[in-house]
Amino acid sequence: MDKNDYSAAMNQIDMAIASDPSNLQYRSVKVNLLVEMKNYHGALKELQAMETMDPNLSVIYCLESQCLLNLGRNDEAIQAADKSLKYDHSYFPAYSNKATALMNMGFLSDAIETYYEAIKLNPEDADSHASLADLHLKMGNFASAGEEANLAIKMQSDNITANNVLISIAKSTGNVESYIKSLSNAYLNTFDEEYILQLTNCLYVSGRIVDAKKIAERFYKMYPNNIGFLDNLARIYLLENRFDRSEKIYNYFLLANNNLYANLRYITFLNEAEKYSEVLKKVDKLIKKYPDSEGFVYNKFYALSLTGDHKNAILIIKGLYTQNPHSIFYAIEYAIEMIFLGNYTESLRVLNSLEGKNNIPELFIALWTVYLLMNEPEASTKYAIEAIKNMVDDDFLAEFPEQVIDSYLDIGWVSESLDFIDKIIEMTEGELRDICIACKACLLGTDNYDKGLKALQGIGDNAKIRHILYNILKFNNPAVKNFIKMYMNEKN
Repeated sequence: MDKNDYSAAMNQIDMAIASDPSNLQYRSVKVNLLVEMKNYHGALKELQAMETMDPNLSVIYCLESQCLLNLGRNDEAIQAADKSLKYDHSYFPAYSNKATALMNMGFLSDAIETYYEAIKLNPEDADSHASLADLHLKMGNFASAGEEANLAIKMQSDNITANNVLISIAKSTGNVESYIKSLSNAYLNTFDEEYILQLTNCLYVSGRIVDAKKIAERFYKMYPNNIGFLDNLARIYLLENRFDRSEKIYNYFLLANNNLYANLRYITFLNEAEKYSEVLKKVDKLIKKYPDSEGFVYNKFYALSLTGDHKNAILIIKGLYTQNPHSIFYAIEYAIEMIFLGNYTESLRVLNSLEGKNNIPELFIALWTVYLLMNEPEASTKYAIEAIKNMVDDDFLAEFPEQVIDSYLDIGWVSESLDFIDKIIEMTEGELRDICIACKACLLGTDNYDKGLKALQGIGDNAKIRHILYNILKFNNPAVKNFIKMYMNEKN
């Protein structure tokens, strides 16, 4: 649904509510629409109005908790979830929201206890066991994680969370064959195409290029109208420096599926493939063809920015931001583009106007970037820590600390790197803490291998250390990469 469709739908539902203000069904539709639009502030306002009308307060407070989670307001999300459970002690979504908020704040043990409470009420609920498995995984309790995940899959074989946990456990061993088997099992359990995409990537990276290509080609031939399998094969061709083959299968697909979605996926693929000149050759025609789609306009901005044409890029992103003044995404992109033009004042004005209202990691990362470029380590570290406090996505959690350290090392901030990582270690637990310990070990190991080795012992289990160094950390700094290589060679 594009912005015009949202606007029309919202007008219709507002008219319906105006004619019957006490109609809870109308208001529920409006809440769902606002959430779909990611207007969580608006959804919260509507839900708060419904509190005095709807006797089913457990659902209302739970939805408020979900909106607060999406806004990064974890403390308030816990309070709303507790209110929900006060009215219905068995309402699982409220337990899930509360556990997620606790997890976001780093209180993994409390989050686990929350899920145990839910499981006591309904021991046959697969989602509860899967969520508990995921939390055990984050704390490095691999045995407990595997036990809960297998229980969940026994109850519901296509449970995505449980299958993902078993994949992560297999990946942590550093055994490629175990990882490949777990991905294959997950696909057989769920028939989710994402596992095939991961499987082909794993095979390719591990050197089994022929197998990766065979699987990618097989699924593309079986499902020629599935753009996910098409995209997967195109990426493998790209890795082989055969862009002509990638473009050929995309063009063939577009002959039969010349629609907005397919064209947008193709343009996005070109940008991700760093074929910016190709994007700029094609995108204006697509913008003209699909004038109501901002996706093509954004892709043009992205290509211009990545080719260094910031003067033209800023005009596009400023236009998108002006048309969508409540879009946090466009606001942050605009602020970052202003950094490239050296206008730190305008960048900070925009970012500071969002601070306090939207506790999302992207905002804090943007502020971290500004202060990094302004050569202000104290402020930069402050916002890096705020970003981590508000992170949810596992990959994001894993990548950002090392991104900070890489950036600091590039400009010679060695002591600042250690100060940053020590602060993160103090405030975290579970897998994130282990990742940060590994980051510190890598820093120390660049100067003294034995010091780095000793720091890694703080993680404990050798399998866990290998998993973090081999599968999670992606440092660019040569000295850090050399330390990791020395450790892996010594331990293999």
